Amino acid sequence: MKERNICIVNTIYALFLYLLNAKDEEIDRTIYIFNYSIPQAFEYRVKKGIRYKNPKCLFASNRLKWKLNWLIYRLQFLFKLPILRGKDKIYMQDHEHWQQIYVYKHEYTFIEDSPNICFSLLVKGHSKWREDIEAELNLKKPLWFSVLYGPLYGYAFATHKNASSLLLTESDPSEYLRDRKRILLPKLDEKLWSSFSDYKKNRILQIFDITESDLASLKKSSVWLLTQPLYPDLISREEHKKIYEKVIHSYNQEELMIKTHPRDHFDYCGEFGKDFKTFRKPVPQQLLSMMGLKIGKAVTVYSSAVNQLNCDLDWYGTEISTELFSKVGHIPIPQLEKINLINI
Repeated sequence: MKERNICIVNTIYALFLYLLNAKDEEIDRTIYIFNYSIPQAFEYRVKKGIRYKNPKCLFASNRLKWKLNWLIYRLQFLFKLPILRGKDKIYMQDHEHWQQIYVYKHEYTFIEDSPNICFSLLVKGHSKWREDIEAELNLKKPLWFSVLYGPLYGYAFATHKNASSLLLTESDPSEYLRDRKRILLPKLDEKLWSSFSDYKKNRILQIFDITESDLASLKKSSVWLLTQPLYPDLISREEHKKIYEKVIHSYNQEELMIKTHPRDHFDYCGEFGKDFKTFRKPVPQQLLSMMGLKIGKAVTVYSSAVNQLNCDLDWYGTEISTELFSKVGHIPIPQLEKINLINI
């Protein structure tokens, strides 16, 4: 049987990193499995795309529910997803239950969702993810559970040894990852982009639907606000609105471009009653920077996308909101030359 690449991702950023690392011939022969947080159009822009909706099962300490859930998953996998083979090279994010059950005993390459995400969520301090993982692993389960659900169940962010290698932009310092193989991408800059073949560049642009008119439009704005899906990921809709109302009204509307995060669906123009320039295509900011798009000033609450930028930066931090700070804690300030710490 031929070796296959399987890419299982929930975010545009993780897909982006996979494509950067893939060889030219791997881009179109890879089987891509997306969850529903990735727009449907991506399923058709890749050659072999599958969009999978996670069944809404209740994982509770009830043996009947465990068995029923397992049956539902297995039936869905059988009819909707390819059967994994021993020689398959699997690249994935691993923080959803269906991914852990589907991959079962296979080894895989973990793809980061932001630089040093494992250290930030599980080692550095308190996080909801750390609580959830510890609760899952401490949950008393019957002996047959691991046979049905596989050894990965409950292990997220490469905490299981079957995440034998890691696809990263920075070498995560987490102690539990010390012995894992690292695939460390070069700096995401124009030099890396220019090293790609014309074929690879064009396929990446096609997959993310970036056009010349997009680039021309973006060049007209000197200040870019990089938003984040604070709502619904972390805080209430009202708090999200309050935070960005403070930020947006601190800048000249004529100069400002709101570059929304791929999962941020908040209607800034409708909510604030103004026709802001907004770029909503789900494109990683890092890709635009690699293509040579220059920014005069970047503005963010705490987006990790700014780590790749060479421009003035206004950094608000999680301290902008008591509700946000209580969920996330302090996020380290990027080590950039031109940074303004904003306190409002």
